[in-house]
Amino acid sequence: MPKFNIVVSRTLEYSGDFEISAKDEEAAQEKAEALLNDDEQLLKLKIDWQLEEETHEILEVNEE
Repeated sequence: MPKFNIVVSRTLEYSGDFEISAKDEEAAQEKAEALLNDDEQLLKLKIDWQLEEETHEILEVNEE
């Protein structure tokens, strides 16, 4: 029986929330985006992430 190498993509979607202080909604969004794009700051936020969705997709099937 032949063997196959399978390449799979796994996508996880999480949601969470945190609070920040800002002068208005636009400033809050800009500040949040900056925090979320900084790995060190992201860890400090201590967001309680909740898994919303997990999907898998087979990208390739190759016979060995």
